[in-house]
Amino acid sequence: MLKEAVEAYSRDELSVIVVWIPMLGSDNEQTARQAARMFTDPRVTQFYDENRLSGIAYSRDMFFPHRADAIAAIPEGHFLKERLADMRDVPPEQMPLWDATLYYPQGTIWGTTVPLTDRWSKQLLFVGRGNGQQSTFWVDSLKQPPVETDWYDEVRGQTARLLGKTGDGSAVVPGRKVVQSSAGAAPANCAVAPAPSRPRLGIMMAPHAKGQQLRVLGTVAGMPAEKAGVRESDVITMVNGKSVADMTDVELIEAWSASDRAKLDVKRDGEPLQLELDLSQRESGPSDAQSATPQEPVEITSLSESLDSLKKHFNKAKGRHRFVTLLSPT
Repeated sequence: MLKEAVEAYSRDELSVIVVWIPMLGSDNEQTARQAARMFTDPRVTQFYDENRLSGIAYSRDMFFPHRADAIAAIPEGHFLKERLADMRDVPPEQMPLWDATLYYPQGTIWGTTVPLTDRWSKQLLFVGRGNGQQSTFWVDSLKQPPVETDWYDEVRGQTARLLGKTGDGSAVVPGRKVVQSSAGAAPANCAVAPAPSRPRLGIMMAPHAKGQQLRVLGTVAGMPAEKAGVRESDVITMVNGKSVADMTDVELIEAWSASDRAKLDVKRDGEPLQLELDLSQRESGPSDAQSATPQEPVEITSLSESLDSLKKHFNKAKGRHRFVTLLSPT
């Protein structure tokens, strides 16, 4: 979604800042540098936030002052209301913001606190529901209930509307609906924040444009997917003989975990192809990954002790709008 958004607009329209934050067990600087290879456009500047400083700052300044509003906005009986209420007293250091996109007009300055904006989205969870995956996310206001639709489509649409490329700026992505009350616990096949890829595979994926299949965003060097020949833009249609369109996320993970080998049916440029991944091999160490890394890796700046370099770049970024996104690298 981000790559498409960047490629769609001219240099004077959009500047993009990607901050990779280690939130999942497989996240580290190596995986962030591998994920960074998806973006070679000079308008994209990337950072690796080892200590989650940016996520903590955004959580502290953007979410925590309004957490009571956020909880109140969720309908009674919805499992998210109870979940967030239980986390009311968790400090921002333990709940950094991630899976978030934020849009800023030119001239916005990052000072002592993070710059606030009225255009943003924050994904809360995704749920596999038979014919595809559906996200629940806040968009633009914590005083309104979260909405449900394809978050990837939402980000594409929000970027287009921001730059006046479609509609009147108030249109929403088709299929978006406000979260309603739903008694009981969370669905068994839901997960906080999207992570439809498994570290052992080394595949970074997103839902297909039609919401029925999985599209490969990239592979991690030295991991089973790359060694099996999986390529960027492949569309996965089946895993071990089962249609991805009929799978929930839990079933998909179980299918990959069933044995030491996984057979993937993919479409590449519209042509069917079957690939077999060896999952029995050990995960690649740093030397393995380094040998498979291009001679000219994409530049990524580490944020280890402070956010100074991120702030400086934000304040100097050119373009009518700035698009900041905080993501997990796997």
